[in-house]
Amino acid sequence: MISNKDMPAMPLYLDPFNWSLKWLHNTGTAVKGTVAGSDIERGYRQIKYKGKRYLAHRIIFYHAYGYLPDYIDHIDGDTTNNNPSNLRPATPSENMINRKHQKNNKSGFRGVDWMPRQMQWRAQIHKNGNKIYLGIRKQLSEAVKLRTD
Repeated sequence: MISNKDMPAMPLYLDPFNWSLKWLHNTGTAVKGTVAGSDIERGYRQIKYKGKRYLAHRIIFYHAYGYLPDYIDHIDGDTTNNNPSNLRPATPSENMINRKHQKNNKSGFRGVDWMPRQMQWRAQIHKNGNKIYLGIRKQLSEAVKLRTD
């Protein structure tokens, strides 16, 4: 059973072979031994229990480490990899560092975006909720260099 003040006791266990949460017994529509929850956006798995939704990686982190931080980071950036050794507590800023590119990213590089009015590429960094502008360049490679130096 997994529980704490932020998470009710849930009839789940952690399968160490694929790091999934499985039901301990039949509960309504859930069948004993089956993987709990469903896949949601960006590869996360969500488990609904007694009318509330919980993210699987948060339950797994609590199960493995005995506490629940405000933010949990997938070290390798793969949100489907819920191995406890791939999960770490993080600040919001740390949690953003290894996230994947947004679908609307035209440059293919994090922190570099196209500015159509200026017809140039802008390089910037977001740190602790603040934008730090690094400059604009006509060539994508030059803007990327600003970002990576």
